[in-house]
This record gives sequence, structure tokens and C-alpha cells, in this order.
Amino acid sequence: MAVALMCGAAIAGCKPRSMREAQTVYGLVNPGTLTVACDFASPPMNFYDNSGAPRGFEYELLQTVADRLGLKVKYIEDTSVKDIPAALNEHKADMGASAIVVSDVGTVSDGVIIGRPYMAVGRDLIIARDAERTDLDDYNDPSVTIAVDAESASENWVRNRLPKAQIAQVKTADEGLVGVTEGTYSAAVYDDVTASYLLSGTYSNLMVANHVHNAGQYCFVYPEGSATLRDDIDQVMQDLESEGYIDSLETKWFGSVLD
Repeated sequence: MAVALMCGAAIAGCKPRSMREAQTVYGLVNPGTLTVACDFASPPMNFYDNSGAPRGFEYELLQTVADRLGLKVKYIEDTSVKDIPAALNEHKADMGASAIVVSDVGTVSDGVIIGRPYMAVGRDLIIARDAERTDLDDYNDPSVTIAVDAESASENWVRNRLPKAQIAQVKTADEGLVGVTEGTYSAAVYDDVTASYLLSGTYSNLMVANHVHNAGQYCFVYPEGSATLRDDIDQVMQDLESEGYIDSLETKWFGSVLD
């Protein structure tokens, strides 16, 4: 998995900064702490387990990244992807990490800058195994309701590819898949890493009816003016890739190293 850019010149090798230095260079919301906006609604990237504890690939990755930078991590939880740019612009968070696809967020013109994409993902149309409709075009129909994360890349894909279908905006992948299971929704559309993770466990009664390969790329996002923080995090991720940590994390959460 390819990640990363060059690290800021003042932090050769991305060694941990002192709290004072980090605050001066990064302009953090909370001194000595990396404040992250996240919805915790996209397993296995970020989610709450049955005890209510945060878990996931991105969650563990950022804990390690922050440690390398000599920072603690604090989350602004339940921040939807569509609300992350506002949280960044209002200086409520230093970065957004929520299984964000590049096209989910704005550009520098919206006060947001994007880190280097670190994972390619596909997109899956999920249906019940006993569904009468099985072809993708069968779902381009006004009688069909498709669950998606609100204002996400998946919603944009449905609007463009299946414009006649009705759209139901949901808050979490579980909400959408429960709806498909119970017949409330005809289908749901999610990134393939989320679909694979959930369908292999809780939702074995569902299946992928259509897969789009390389439909998007995951990235972290930052407020304009945070290029040093972005570049330092990109560099730490490159270091972790070289050390084999990313591969081990992928194996833990996805079952194998991703292509």
C-alpha cells in the first residue's frame, strides 16, 4: 500500500517534537494533542464495539502516528463526514479521519487541504441473498430505495448511476444493512472494505450484487494552513509502511495485506 510524502524539513525522520515545538509548528486546537473529527460509523476503519469503545484500522493507525509525533489523540466523535470541513475551518479539530474518500470533502478553496491518499477502495451494491432483483440496472427504478451515508461518495455514485432510485440517507453502515435485512431498503451502497467486513460476520444473509473496482481513495483532511502537520503525518505513515506496521494492521482488520 503506497503512502506518504516528504516530512517537514524541521523534523528530520519525524522524531517526536516537544509539546511547545509541536504547538508552535502545528497550531494545534489543544496543546500536545491531535484533535481528530470522526463519525466512528465505518467498520472496520472506525467504529464502536459492543462495549462502546472506539476501534478500527484508522483509529489504531492514528494512535501510532500521534505517538510518533509525540502527541496524544482526542476525538470529536460522531462528526459526520459532511460536517468535517466546518469542524476544521472553525478550529474545532486538527484533522478529519473518517474513512474519507477524496471526493467526499472540499478543496483548498473550501478551506480544506487533503493528505496523500493512502488506500484505494471499491464500491459495493449490497442486497438480500433472496432478492428478486439481481442486476444493477434493476435497481434504477423509482420503486427502489437505496441506503447510503448522507452526502457521501456512495450517495453521489447512486445519484449518477441509478438516478431513478430513491435514496435513504442513514448515519451508519449498520443502520443501512439492518434496513436491507428487514426489507425497509431494497439495497445499500458502501465502500468494499466496509461491505466485506460486515457481510463476513453479522450480515451473512446479504450479498454484493455489483462491485466497482477502485471507486475512490481514502485520505485524511486538514484545515488550510496545516501543510506541515499534513506532511509530517504523511511521512510517519511512510515510515510505518517501510517498517511493515501497515501490512500488519491491514492483516488484522482486513484479513490480508491489501493490493
